[in-house]
Amino acid sequence: ENLTVGKGQFDWARKKKDDLPVGLPQPNFWLNESKKKDDAARLEHATMPVENFKSFMDNPVPGMAEPPKAQEVYKVLDNVMSGLLTNEDADIDKLLSTAEQQVNQVLATQ
Repeated sequence: ENLTVGKGQFDWARKKKDDLPVGLPQPNFWLNESKKKDDAARLEHATMPVENFKSFMDNPVPGMAEPPKAQEVYKVLDNVMSGLLTNEDADIDKLLSTAEQQVNQVLATQ
C-alpha cells in the first residue's frame, strides 16, 4: 500500500481532507499510466495553485548518483564540523590537516 497509486502516502483525496498540502512537485515514483493516474489525482485534489510549479515541472533536473566513497568522506568531515562547533578553542588548521589526510586515504582505496 505504501507504494501504490492512490493509496497510503499517495492518497491525495485523503491528504486534502486532512488539510495537508496537495499539488507540490513530487519525485517521479511512477512511469507511464501510473504516472498519468497519480498526476491527475494530485491535480484534482490540489490545495494550491499547481500552475505556479509549471516551469519547474517542465524542466526536470536529472538525478545523479552519489560519488563513490562519499559517505566515508562525509564521516571524516563530520568530525571536523563537530570539533569546530563544540570546541571554541579548536585548532582549525590541525582539524583540516587531519581530515585531508584521512580523506586522501579514503579516496586512495577506490
